[in-house]
Amino acid sequence: VTLIVPFAPGAAADSTARIVGEAMRQSLGQTVVVENMPGAGGTIGTLRAKRAPPDGYTIVFGHVGTQAAAVSLYPALGYDPRVDFEPLGLVASAPILLYAR
Repeated sequence: VTLIVPFAPGAAADSTARIVGEAMRQSLGQTVVVENMPGAGGTIGTLRAKRAPPDGYTIVFGHVGTQAAAVSLYPALGYDPRVDFEPLGLVASAPILLYAR
């Protein structure tokens, strides 16, 4: 199983994905490879997951940026989160703040 993390190694999403990947390995009894593919706000790795065969062996570790904000930010995104992906569950939550002066 390949778990794509569309962010840099060492980032919060990467650390969380590695914990989840280890739990998946133990539960599934299969190797889980965490693959970091950072760039373009997470859309490069997410697009790679979209292009993978839909066999359940490639999973993307998305978040609000890759699955919601990117739709508004990138006119030619290359994927539609509502159509191209099936949510598996919530892994973690964190507060997001927006500041304005």
